[in-house]
Amino acid sequence: MVGWELAFGSASGQELAGSEELGDAYLAALMEFAQTASWDSLLCGGRGLLPVDRRIIFSDVLEHMPRNRFLLGLSPCEEIDTNLSNRLHDLHSRRGTRLLFFDYGRRDPREQLLDLADAVHVDTQNLGEDARSLLIRRAQRRKLQVLATSVEHDADFVRIRDSGFELFTGRSYSEGSDNEETQATAEGKVLLQLLVEARGELEIEPVTRQLEALPSLEEGLLRLVNSLELARAQKIESVGQALLLIGAKGLSRWLNLLLFQIGSSHVEPAGRCFGSRRVVHG
Repeated sequence: MVGWELAFGSASGQELAGSEELGDAYLAALMEFAQTASWDSLLCGGRGLLPVDRRIIFSDVLEHMPRNRFLLGLSPCEEIDTNLSNRLHDLHSRRGTRLLFFDYGRRDPREQLLDLADAVHVDTQNLGEDARSLLIRRAQRRKLQVLATSVEHDADFVRIRDSGFELFTGRSYSEGSDNEETQATAEGKVLLQLLVEARGELEIEPVTRQLEALPSLEEGLLRLVNSLELARAQKIESVGQALLLIGAKGLSRWLNLLLFQIGSSHVEPAGRCFGSRRVVHG
């Protein structure tokens, strides 16, 4: 997993997009999210892919995004004029933003911004094999990675990968299992979620609530910390105290050990465990 594609919705569950009809609501949701997100926990060491239009590019939203962590997805309908070019170069120089060209095509005018681009998206559904291969070779000559979207099945992943694609988005590459012995347990799902949280800035209160909801995890953590040298002077009696003692790195090591003990046969593919964020694999 190398990054996340970010998508937004309203409180009522309506999917938001940068269209004229929903543009104001989308921009407001994006601004609120940019100002309040815990980016280290969210991105887990990867980068974010954010589809943008001209209004977002010239807004203040991108000023609140973390430096050197974002690809801006530029659609083919955006006119590449001097103002847009200058703005994107300015964002790159100050905030380290890079570009991904959606629906990459022949004689693509966005290649004026090639020095800012890391990747292109090539349509896997509607292009013929010859046209698709030509675009892949063109991108590779320009040292750009090639992205395929909506890859959700093992067979599709193998076929598309073998045709030259390097990056893939989708819910999961692995088929779900009907066998109860191989399905994720409630404890396994919580461990995976907590492991994601432990990779960023540790938020004590929500992690405490999650651990306390499963008595076996609460008991195991308290038993662990009270066996440590640091805790021998004073008994640790709460999950919050334990988390303050071991920190994010200690929590991560403990969670990895527990996941290893549970075994892969009891944990479903991680790509299914991250909710509305779509996993970008490489």
